[in-house]
Amino acid sequence: MEYSFAPMEGITGYLFRQCHHAVFPGVDAYYLPFAAPNANRCFAPKELRDVLPENNAGMHAVPQLLTARAEDCVRAIRELADMGYTEVNLNFGCPSQTVVTKGKGAGMLGDPAVMDRFLDEVFRDTPIAVSVKCRLGISDPAEFDPLLSVFNRYPLVKLILHPRVQKDFYKHPVRPDAFAAAHAACRCPMVYNGGLLTAADCRETEAEYPDLAGLMIGHGLLRDPGLVTQLKTGRPTTQDQVQDFHDRYYRAWGAYAQGDKQLLCKTTEPMPNASGNVPGQGSMRTLSGACSGTGPSGRKERTHERIPCIPAEVPGCTDIETDGHGLYGVRPCVGHDLPRLGLADHGGPPGLSHLCLSDCGGLL
Repeated sequence: MEYSFAPMEGITGYLFRQCHHAVFPGVDAYYLPFAAPNANRCFAPKELRDVLPENNAGMHAVPQLLTARAEDCVRAIRELADMGYTEVNLNFGCPSQTVVTKGKGAGMLGDPAVMDRFLDEVFRDTPIAVSVKCRLGISDPAEFDPLLSVFNRYPLVKLILHPRVQKDFYKHPVRPDAFAAAHAACRCPMVYNGGLLTAADCRETEAEYPDLAGLMIGHGLLRDPGLVTQLKTGRPTTQDQVQDFHDRYYRAWGAYAQGDKQLLCKTTEPMPNASGNVPGQGSMRTLSGACSGTGPSGRKERTHERIPCIPAEVPGCTDIETDGHGLYGVRPCVGHDLPRLGLADHGGPPGLSHLCLSDCGGLL
């Protein structure tokens, strides 16, 4: 069974992948966050940095493309082939309304005839293998039947199916009956993606579909970055491994971050929300959603969504607090081991009493 890391825009960039692969080397393939080629260029500067072979050395990396124009897709595929890539993944699953409105991502699932024309042009000119990542449809799982008839006409190296429709986003439970029906009728190698949060989830899916080509895991590998290692070896993730992963990621971002605010956000957002998954890690507190209180300046302040905070069990650290203005943070003791917050090697500045995670990004 092949285990791949799902692409997550804004999280699983090349610095994340490098650090994760160094500490947890069992992942069989890292699918890169999508690049969006257009008529003017194949890759934006940030996208190009992410796909450069030197930034993905030593791991099996698969670039992903998001576009509704076959000619732009083919040009980008040729450029990736020139870089040495042997597979490209097409994103027909992104549920973002902004993306869907432009007919991209899951927006491509609304018309099987459009999908057929797109794939026909891509497969006439692609020099490398093509896989597809998609959902069941826009609003009804029954939409997948004609789409699968289209997919079955092309030599896809993999069909990675996330068994939700676009309207489900990530809130509705996955639809196992719809996946089972698709799996029975699919003619190409199939990969399951969605709702795999624990080793038990993965084992259950493997037992139900022993002939799957693989599992693609996303949020499960953020909750427990050593999940694939555990699946392959039976060894659970240790607190030391999580700390090593965090410290590597913190140091890597330190060379690129523009100020403490960006460094804090980049090094806390993808960190494990372990909740007992990692022995000794304790319960990780998270902020979910954005607050909209009025700050001291009279303007609205908002927090970043889902920022993992330090374990509540760490001595000297209290729970998440708010100052009444929508400014959320944690209060570490002076001398606390601050790498968990991504701020300093040890201790932090004297007198530090409050870490603001709002837009101001300041130390209060």
